[in-house]
Amino acid sequence: MSKENQVATTRDFYDAAARKYVEFVGTDISAATESPIDRSILVAFIELIKRQAISRVVEVGCGPGRVAAFMADHGLDVIGVDVSRAMLGIARTADPQIGLFGNERGVALAIASTSHPPAPAASR
Repeated sequence: MSKENQVATTRDFYDAAARKYVEFVGTDISAATESPIDRSILVAFIELIKRQAISRVVEVGCGPGRVAAFMADHGLDVIGVDVSRAMLGIARTADPQIGLFGNERGVALAIASTSHPPAPAASR
């Protein structure tokens, strides 16, 4: 199977599964879906990034934007990348500020795959 076919197959799968996935995990990081240790690990990661004087991160495979939004809520500028338009659509519906560059939320979204990441110039 070619790389393009692999990406298309993955995209089709996640587009089809997006609604069910979100029914299971929701659209935000919360005590309903993450244990206290999971949330603590995310906060520790965010603090580690901040100590490195890094303000922008890329979440590859961001799905409905749960972790991207969480990181933005904790002060990082986040670019969420996913191959699934359906997943990114759910992220935008859950929080209309997500996906708008220069927004107060600090999250921008891009449709891309790891084999064809968004160009740096397109990220801002």
